[in-house]
Amino acid sequence: MSPAILQLAILDFNIVQAIYQEELKCTSRWDPKTIDNLPDYMRICFLALYNCVNELGHEILKENGCYITPYLKEAWTDLCKSYFTEAKWYYNGYTPSLEEYMKNAWISISAPVVLTHAYFLVSPSFINEDFVYLKEHSNIIHFSAMILRIANDLGTYKVFSICHSY
Repeated sequence: MSPAILQLAILDFNIVQAIYQEELKCTSRWDPKTIDNLPDYMRICFLALYNCVNELGHEILKENGCYITPYLKEAWTDLCKSYFTEAKWYYNGYTPSLEEYMKNAWISISAPVVLTHAYFLVSPSFINEDFVYLKEHSNIIHFSAMILRIANDLGTYKVFSICHSY
């Protein structure tokens, strides 16, 4: 490959990477006013997620007097960042170490988002300590997510091995 084409490919990748980082910043701010900076397909997704999380937070606030929206937003923001990390790895052709992978993978399995939502939907009442544990990704959430991630990866590996047996 000629050096000029290689430089052009690197430049193109860096431009695309910058666009994705800007989109991630917009979604991380959790401000619907920033949707003008997003492509059309992301506007729909962002608004649907924004409305769903805020509606759920509002319902819990009415019923229990607890403002859970920041915890739900944080869980979704962490998930988006985790997906972005995996996308960067993929597009860079980067294979993370096992430690790097697991540090990100327990979030990208989406268990923290699901478990956070489930806790607030199932629990009849909350105490302030519950929020602290959730905010810090308590061990029960972390290890549950790790088990789900490992089980998912083992299943994927088995299917991949069968389909691509050499």
